[in-house]
Amino acid sequence: MSLRRRPSEPPTEVNLGAVITPMLDTCFQLLFFFIIMYRPHVLEGQMIMSLPDKSELQGPEAVVSNPAADIEPKMEAELTVVVKTQHDGINDGVISQIAILERGLETQIPHTRTGEPDLKALYHHLKKTREGLSNQDDIKVQGDGRLKWEGMMRVVDICLQAGFKNPGFQAPPDAAPANP
Repeated sequence: MSLRRRPSEPPTEVNLGAVITPMLDTCFQLLFFFIIMYRPHVLEGQMIMSLPDKSELQGPEAVVSNPAADIEPKMEAELTVVVKTQHDGINDGVISQIAILERGLETQIPHTRTGEPDLKALYHHLKKTREGLSNQDDIKVQGDGRLKWEGMMRVVDICLQAGFKNPGFQAPPDAAPANP
């Protein structure tokens, strides 16, 4: 059996259209599938943000500088929600413990039967504690550096539901200090 081409046979030509067309069809079908199945709202948390009404907008000439307003200190948040994560290699970034710091006192949020922090208990504690605060709008949330963003947003959503209008973020305790 000889693998040589006989001189009387014409050389075989490769039809690139027959090879490339099915590959392109498959690529477009995969691209379409991933575009349709992508759900960004499932992956990301949601923060309530709104722009001012059109009637509230003013031109740059209407802005009056008030130096006294710039100097006045803002009232700091009296509550801080501290969210800690696991570092066991399996559940890294999952909420493992929640504590509330108020005037130097730390209150631990109890866990559910499954071992997760009870977010309903967090809501009720925040709602009850908010009534006795002088600054009922601001709260700080401090999470570990390895905390997944989903967990942080769950805690921020509970703070909003409890009535705090301005949740803010505090640097993680395990973050490296900034160079002066």
